[in-house]
Amino acid sequence: MKGRIAVSALSLAIAQTTWADAPRTSQDAALPVIKVTGTRTSDISSEALTRRQATSMRDIFALEPSVDVGGGATNARRLYLNGIEATNLNISIDGARQGRNLFQHRGNLTGLDPALLKRVEIDTAAGQQGPGALGGSVRFETLDAQDLLDAPGAGARVRLGYGSADRSEQGGLTAYARAGEHLGFLAHVSAANRDDYRTGNGTRVSRSASDDRDYLIKLSLLDLEGHDVRFSANRHDSSGIYARGSHGSDAGYLPEPPPTSGPSVPRQQKTVRESYALSHRYRHDSPWIDWRASAYLNDHTLSYPADPIQPLDTREHGAALSNTFTTELGAVYATTTLGGDYFEEKGTTRQLMRPEVGLTGDSLTTRSENLGLYVQQQLEWGPVGLSAGYRLDDYQSEFGPIELSGTRGSPNARVDYDLTEQWSLFAGYREASRAAGTIPIGWLGRLHEETEQLGGPLREERSRQKETGVAYEQASAITPGDRLTASVTYFETDLSGLIEIPGSGGMPAAWIRNADTITVEGWRASLQWQLDRISTQLGLQHRSVERNGEALGIVRRGAADSGDQIVWDTRWQATPEWQLGYTLNAVSRLKDVPQGQPQRPGYAVHGAQLAYQPQAVAGLEVNLAIHNLLDKQYADQTSLYSSLTGVVDEPGRDIRLSATYAF
Repeated sequence: MKGRIAVSALSLAIAQTTWADAPRTSQDAALPVIKVTGTRTSDISSEALTRRQATSMRDIFALEPSVDVGGGATNARRLYLNGIEATNLNISIDGARQGRNLFQHRGNLTGLDPALLKRVEIDTAAGQQGPGALGGSVRFETLDAQDLLDAPGAGARVRLGYGSADRSEQGGLTAYARAGEHLGFLAHVSAANRDDYRTGNGTRVSRSASDDRDYLIKLSLLDLEGHDVRFSANRHDSSGIYARGSHGSDAGYLPEPPPTSGPSVPRQQKTVRESYALSHRYRHDSPWIDWRASAYLNDHTLSYPADPIQPLDTREHGAALSNTFTTELGAVYATTTLGGDYFEEKGTTRQLMRPEVGLTGDSLTTRSENLGLYVQQQLEWGPVGLSAGYRLDDYQSEFGPIELSGTRGSPNARVDYDLTEQWSLFAGYREASRAAGTIPIGWLGRLHEETEQLGGPLREERSRQKETGVAYEQASAITPGDRLTASVTYFETDLSGLIEIPGSGGMPAAWIRNADTITVEGWRASLQWQLDRISTQLGLQHRSVERNGEALGIVRRGAADSGDQIVWDTRWQATPEWQLGYTLNAVSRLKDVPQGQPQRPGYAVHGAQLAYQPQAVAGLEVNLAIHNLLDKQYADQTSLYSSLTGVVDEPGRDIRLSATYAF
């Protein structure tokens, strides 16, 4: 790092209403109130995940129209936020940034037992959570012991579950204790064994089976004279037999019989992620101190236990520091945040064996790092809210023998205006930059001294975001005691200069370049209504993805188009013991596809949920969830198309049953 000082800003995301499930007790089975948040698109609570019997990343985001998870089998699964692929997001677990892809897309979207999660925060704001967030961020936060115990003592919970589509068997044990009012300890272990899953037409998707193991240890010292300190150590293991490259890795499965040679031969694969995170927050009575500090280490490995292939590895450490202080100047309320963040990532792979271009097959270590400081100013003056800031990143990245370094600034601005107590308008503009690129670690061994930099020397990748919209919130809107919230947001994101190389994994890279700009444009809307024991929410999204004015379909590690989507979810607390739910996920046909690819059919998938907490057996909860209730045969439109295998279908009817006992 060249030691240049940088100033950067955390931009505020659009104001958007959220609805989350709250813990239920026999004494209080009423639903939670709907909250308006000013910094996130939405939150997903642990109770919502339990109700839907979430067991994978695909399940976690099932009710979020702004998020797509396609790909079918684990090795081909990809996440998109507002059409932007996960490679261009900042994904973290307890603040530990998950880093770059290892091979194809396998890396930053890793597995995690949903039972560990307190919440998932989805933020569409570019650059909001440190470097690399070109399209926003997804933040996973695990449980504290204090979330499970209200007073000093100890306890445990045991969970057993089964899923019919993949004949999965799941189990987990969580132990937790509180020593006094402030100190908590939690330990968790869980396992899930999955067979090849069944689609809506009754066929089994070959080589979609996996075995997953999760481990977590967490210490939490909370509310001690203004201090909150957390330390977590988390490990996730996943193994299965997948294709290493070509159609099988991209599209999710191989034809039968599978090839006997080449990159798509099925191979035993294992991924291991270890994340360590430490955070400290101090809030003083003085308006001048709201301190946050964090540090993390994330190590991710992809290995091939039965083959003499060198494992791929990324190891990243980083830290962040900020302070927020507030002042009042007459009728103006001002909040200022100053801070900085840093990360260094090292990746290990092996060069190709091509002596004619200087590739000797030796082990290769590459490195990237980023330093930034930021400032953000927010002002509230009556019905007007203003926010503006600036971020300047100092970066250095290695692409084989090619190095990219420099400094780039990223401004942001936003205005909110309350028309009335119920109606508000908002508009914002944000920029973000990074230099780490979209190229997986496993492909960097293809770059050599003769690799041509097409279009001139490499430059950093950039994103520019525009959002504008209207929000509404009203209590007793339809009937006394209810609550109604709604919002409509228009968004446009330009991804410019994504760094890419040719896609043939077994050949030296003839060139490397900054790709032309990808434009993702669309709108999203939400409507939520709640009264006593019933709550319903409706989400809609429309988007288009283009490059140079032409439909783009899906770009690996870039973006993906999709038809218009509607998600409707309703929950009814019928009695203190029984809760019922219904979910609809409908997507229209995608007609704008690249030449040579078929249109993507639309679909409508229904789901139902039932939860039972018997008052006679304290601590017991039984959950039933039926995904794809009508056994629809369909494929997620963000799954990659293969000329050899087409598009992999998603699971058919999946009956999930679990029992959890806390004592």
